[in-house]
Amino acid sequence: APARERLHETRMSDALATVKMYLAKSLTSGCISGTGAILNSYLTHDKVIPWRRVGAFATFGFCVTGPVTHFFFQLLENMIKNVPHAALKRLLLDRIIFAPLFLLLFMFGVNVLEGKSIPDTIKLIKKRFWTVLKTNWKVWTPMQFINFKYVPLQFRVLFASIVALGWNAYMASQGGHAPSSKPAHTSHGGAADEKKSKA
Repeated sequence: APARERLHETRMSDALATVKMYLAKSLTSGCISGTGAILNSYLTHDKVIPWRRVGAFATFGFCVTGPVTHFFFQLLENMIKNVPHAALKRLLLDRIIFAPLFLLLFMFGVNVLEGKSIPDTIKLIKKRFWTVLKTNWKVWTPMQFINFKYVPLQFRVLFASIVALGWNAYMASQGGHAPSSKPAHTSHGGAADEKKSKA
């Protein structure tokens, strides 16, 4: 009986530690994703922070990006280990398979969470997906090589989240505006339009 109790306590302790780890990674990803959207608003000189977009980025980061990247990095580690050029092989799988699929999920999920209709979201993806994917390959390929080659497994989600701060600022500009019949206004664009109308 004492042995069973100790085993049960050990399992409960391990399960609690795992939940805390997932929660920490999800919270980190959610906070950084939302911060990236705020950073984009600052860089584009928006007069008002688009909190709905910030919420969409933060929600997707917490619910999807954190858990999915954790499981994917763990899967790569288990699939490819103790082999020559392991980091390069993980990188190829990440860039060729994971990156396009996750980018598609990201663009769809964030825009729907932001309140855009599914038809408008699909139009946006068709219009911008290839351009954003090529930028993803340029930006993330060297970063992920460093991640797989030099960063310990338990810190890879954190490393990717830090890099994602700038990436999410970029994504907020590329995937944050679905086609609409209403003109998009920023502080610069709105001012220019106003001057034209007065002229």
